[in-house]
Amino acid sequence: MSSAYGNMQAKKQAKAAAARKLAEDVANIKERTTTIIASDAPHTVIYGEPAPVGGAVVAVLTGGEYSHLKHVVLVLAAHPCEAVTDIQIEGVSIGALDANGYSSNPEFIVTDSESIGGGVPGVNVQIHLSPDGVDTADAYMRANLDPWPSSKGMWTEAHKLSGFTYIVVTLNLFVERFQGGLPAITANVKGKKVYDPRTGATVYTRNPALCLADFLRSEEGYLASNDQIDQNALIVAANACDTPIYNLGGAIADRPNYGGSAARYTCDGMFRSDQDRDSTRQQLEDTMAGYSLESGGVWRILAGAWTTPVLAMSDDDLLAPMTVVQTCNPGTARYNGAKGTYVNLTRNGVSEDFKQYQNTVFRENDQKDKFLDLVLPFTTAHVRTHQIARVLVEQSRGGFVLQIHPKMLAWHLQPGDRIVLTSALYGFANKPFRVQDWTYSMSSPLSFQVIEDEESFYDTADEVRRDPSPNTNLPNPFLLPQPPLDLQVRSGQEQMVQQGGTLVIRARVSWSASVDDAVLRGGNVQVQWRTTTPVGDWQSATLPGTATETFLLGLEVHGEYQVRVRFMTAYASSYWTMVMHTLQGASVKPGDVEGLSLAVESTGVMARWSAPTGIDLLEWGATRIFIGPTFETAVERWTGKALAANIGWLPAGTVKVWAQHGNTQGTWGIPISATIEIAKPAQPIVRGEVWGAQIELAWQACGTTQPISAYIVKVGPTLAEAVEIGHTSSLNFVRTEPVAATRIYWVTAFDIGGNGSDAGYVQLASLRRSTTRSRSCRKGSTSRSPTC
Repeated sequence: MSSAYGNMQAKKQAKAAAARKLAEDVANIKERTTTIIASDAPHTVIYGEPAPVGGAVVAVLTGGEYSHLKHVVLVLAAHPCEAVTDIQIEGVSIGALDANGYSSNPEFIVTDSESIGGGVPGVNVQIHLSPDGVDTADAYMRANLDPWPSSKGMWTEAHKLSGFTYIVVTLNLFVERFQGGLPAITANVKGKKVYDPRTGATVYTRNPALCLADFLRSEEGYLASNDQIDQNALIVAANACDTPIYNLGGAIADRPNYGGSAARYTCDGMFRSDQDRDSTRQQLEDTMAGYSLESGGVWRILAGAWTTPVLAMSDDDLLAPMTVVQTCNPGTARYNGAKGTYVNLTRNGVSEDFKQYQNTVFRENDQKDKFLDLVLPFTTAHVRTHQIARVLVEQSRGGFVLQIHPKMLAWHLQPGDRIVLTSALYGFANKPFRVQDWTYSMSSPLSFQVIEDEESFYDTADEVRRDPSPNTNLPNPFLLPQPPLDLQVRSGQEQMVQQGGTLVIRARVSWSASVDDAVLRGGNVQVQWRTTTPVGDWQSATLPGTATETFLLGLEVHGEYQVRVRFMTAYASSYWTMVMHTLQGASVKPGDVEGLSLAVESTGVMARWSAPTGIDLLEWGATRIFIGPTFETAVERWTGKALAANIGWLPAGTVKVWAQHGNTQGTWGIPISATIEIAKPAQPIVRGEVWGAQIELAWQACGTTQPISAYIVKVGPTLAEAVEIGHTSSLNFVRTEPVAATRIYWVTAFDIGGNGSDAGYVQLASLRRSTTRSRSCRKGSTSRSPTC
């Protein structure tokens, strides 16, 4: 138990340490363009030709007749450099410099000044590369300091900054953009000259192996002497890095993708001396997908490239049987892709994410994303980030480690050397390995720890095999069975069964029989299913290994389900085979509505029909009623599961009513129709009497097919001009007129369905306070000028 707990704690600590290191690397790469203003700024080292970098401001002095010049002394690197190719202020290039160091960019020209006029260059740059480690004090700045003697002493002939690469940027404060404070200044630099053992010269180079060797020798690194670096291994690594693997013309022209070079690996970046040296060393190693190690006080540098094995051994060459340290890398260290940040050579020096790399074969094998996080501050081209990611990801798929005890014929081997091994016990032949470590003592034999290696790890093509370097050709009792093939899920009317008076809806799941004996003899088939919207819990059924089908019950029609099946042996389970399925019910339409009839009753128009029969009755879900001249334009009036429906009151005329049955799966049958004649109300025959100013109207009952809901009384010379003066459900109407006049009164009947009759009318002459009662003639709507 204590051992298991210790292993768990070790894994947690390793994971936390990796997270902290990644955070530090990301922070370092983000700070590369920062302009540092401090008297004790860390030293900066530049290798190759990185994207624009910032520097350390070591002095800011004023000068000029009007104290309008600000001299900024900016140290770019703590060593001599090959060249400064461009300078940017707030991300804008100052352009080419003339012979005196003045900017040619019109954005930095003084346009107008009362003191010095317009058209004067606003920026002057003096570049100091410290050739051979010796430099001079900047003459331009000394000539343009403030005129009083004390200022001249601020920067003397002794202020040479020898051994440093620095620039003096003079800003004319008459340029408005420089009046708000010190701007951000960055520069494109061709960096440090390093020693090349192939030629014996110290030259500018972008070779990662040579840059890493320089770092090991440097004060910022490990202070190794030249004798403490394996020169032969360094030469091999340097040659591997310089080997062109891309099209020369295209790579040089396409700087964003290839960094302007066809070489396998390039090194273009910078670091500061306050960074952790082990992290810096690893970043330099990553830029060539390689590594460095110290063995016996000697450093060996190895690039991520294939080299020919130097020794072949078999069981006969060993003093003891080889032992397996690990069969593969742990799951947390096996990746199918890589993502991270780098600094694009053609951008403004700010770190950005490179397009993530992923091997589709590995992703399919893992069935989930497993990304390696990378920070590549010394890699500035997109294609190169993918090549590094490809090598590291493919290496992670191996991890087969052995401990071997060879005879003295292997005495010359060093960590990083490649060998091939043959073992009858473990079932592999001529399998390549790389030496990781070795031990020897007078009391124990020579021992090597070796890890499997493969030439395809280092090519420029994605691996297409799940395992390019199998550990053994022996039968594997833990081998996963092949996943089920031809997995199908079917539902619908042909899969439905009737049990008593109930129709059971089910889904048939089928697959091809397994071809693995371990499944057919004592194994199992596991079937699982769940809803997808919402996502439900998995339900499971375990069947004998010979089973090829099963039925799922209790599912909802039109529900979306995820169904998966796998084969299981006593030691392993296959990958799931998965399908999505939408459950179907009856696939045919329900039968037509039979016996549809319509009748007007006291509560409304009633529609009645006969019950469905047979399977239609079992599947009967609802009946819908529509009203309209055609089904396409009809309006739904009622939906329910019944044999009669009150569809309310209808408009006058010939009304067509449609009906259709639907089943429980939401499938609707063909609509059928019936018609009913609805008569509008009869025309009122209006009678009228006058009692002085009071008029009395009366008429007959006007109901026809549907009951009357109201009579509307209007007054006016014509029906169109008439104004409503009453609304009643009775058969008479009384009104007192305020003014004596002859008027025409109109009456219209409306039934409960909103249908109106033709209007009847009568003409009456009201009097002023007369006690004589007057009777008028009854008038119909056919006379517009009634007489008595």
